[in-house]
Amino acid sequence: MDYNQFSCETDRKPTGAGACVSDLSVIAKIFLAKEGFSFATITDAQTESKWDDAIKAGDLIPFPLVFSTENSDEDTVYDTGSAGKQHKIREGKSVNTYNHITTLCVHKNLRSYDGFKGGYFAVDENENILGTSSDGVKFEPITIDTLSVNKMSASDGSNARYTPVHIIDSNPAEFNDRGASFKVSWNIKRKEGLKPVSLGIVSASATEIIVNALVSCDGTPVSGLDVADFILETGQTISGAVESATILGQYTLSGTGLVSGTLNLAAPSVLSINGFQSEGSVTVTIA
Repeated sequence: MDYNQFSCETDRKPTGAGACVSDLSVIAKIFLAKEGFSFATITDAQTESKWDDAIKAGDLIPFPLVFSTENSDEDTVYDTGSAGKQHKIREGKSVNTYNHITTLCVHKNLRSYDGFKGGYFAVDENENILGTSSDGVKFEPITIDTLSVNKMSASDGSNARYTPVHIIDSNPAEFNDRGASFKVSWNIKRKEGLKPVSLGIVSASATEIIVNALVSCDGTPVSGLDVADFILETGQTISGAVESATILGQYTLSGTGLVSGTLNLAAPSVLSINGFQSEGSVTVTIA
């Protein structure tokens, strides 16, 4: 086709519904997806371990369950001529605010995604998983134009305080013309984001470091870590890690000739227990 030659032919689809009854419902959960992420096939997208791996790798970020949704879609834009005829200029973008009831700690962590660039998958109350497919094979996220994690709402005593997550879809045609949905046999709504872990040094010597590992938002002990989960960023080797039998989440790390430096946890993708991510390294001072 040459420049400025446009095809007016449209591939019209049959419209009969047969016995199909739509059970698409209100959105219950969203998973942010980093730019470039997709599932290679529907088989992959239906496999629970593929979701777990993507969450651990940071490619998918589950947000808390949605408490309520406010829809404020843009109107389709038309140009009206002198004879009253209308010409469609563009479809209005899909605009939704998903309200989450969270603790202040989780609210602050969600705020770190303000301005996120990428996409999202949605899960509705009937456990339909919603996304797109540009080629009928891959399962791809809905592209985000704007994501704002707004300030916590106020309460007048008759309503909860919400963390409002405002999402504007990039292109209405992406979901409306190339939308894809399916269900899985496992409970996708129970998938949680990685829990932030803070490390606290109790004591340190040249042969032993005692450290507490706690979930930052609620102080829950992180139990079950292994020696390979602890990383001395000085490059020294930790030869052993033993969790206290009386203080869960407290570990005694052993080594030889340990020096002052920093201690951290391994990346979530290789951590021996699922669902956790270090908030960052902690300073170790050896007298």
